[in-house]
Amino acid sequence: MEKSIVSFDGTQIYYRISRKSDFFLVFLHGLGGSINAWFQEEKILSDTGRSSLAIDLRGHGRSDRPNQFSAYRMENFARDIEMILKKEKIKKKIKKRETILRKIKKSKLILKKPTLKSKLTAIPKTS
Repeated sequence: MEKSIVSFDGTQIYYRISRKSDFFLVFLHGLGGSINAWFQEEKILSDTGRSSLAIDLRGHGRSDRPNQFSAYRMENFARDIEMILKKEKIKKKIKKRETILRKIKKSKLILKKPTLKSKLTAIPKTS
């Protein structure tokens, strides 16, 4: 299901969610990417009864592109993600990420929010 939220600073953040179980795999694309990078993985998870969440980070994909440079601080990316997780009541999660998440994790907000610590897991593709 395609959804969006209005983040703390008025930026609209777009995401796609498939709720099949209480445990979610959260997909975050790399710099310049979008949630379309994860379409095949989302389909495999859905077909096998697993939940997924893919987020278009601010300035990417269908999410708004704020004009102010300061809107792209790593803390803001983290706050957007946290708002979506809270809105969707997602507590059990693993993040599949690209390089940008490493920078987001270094932000002070992430370090203060243990619920946003991430792990990386491999999901075998089915034939």
